[in-house]
Amino acid sequence: MHDVFIIMKTTSNTATAERRAARRQNIVQSATLHAENAHAMTPGALVSINNISATGISFDSAHPSDEGATCRVLINSEALRLNSRVRIVRCEKRDSRYAIGAEFIEELPEWKNPSDN
Repeated sequence: MHDVFIIMKTTSNTATAERRAARRQNIVQSATLHAENAHAMTPGALVSINNISATGISFDSAHPSDEGATCRVLINSEALRLNSRVRIVRCEKRDSRYAIGAEFIEELPEWKNPSDN
């Protein structure tokens, strides 16, 4: 059983040319990254989310992550809630931090605005 719950509130309708399969939403949001096999009570690493799409997520971290590693990313804020497994696909050193890209392992549900009912 996977817990995946997403709520996104956006304020921008800016469209740019994009070659990726899924449109990215730029966000500034903190999150917690947990190793896949970490004990439930183990604190995760604090990361800064840069953008998110239906297929993946990009974030900055003070620590590197191994490409191919699986982790769980947790975001719990008013603007966005997410609890999902990801696979690290890119980790690049940038200044004193690491730019990390990850793909969602679990398929994310399509988000629907509750006021659209």
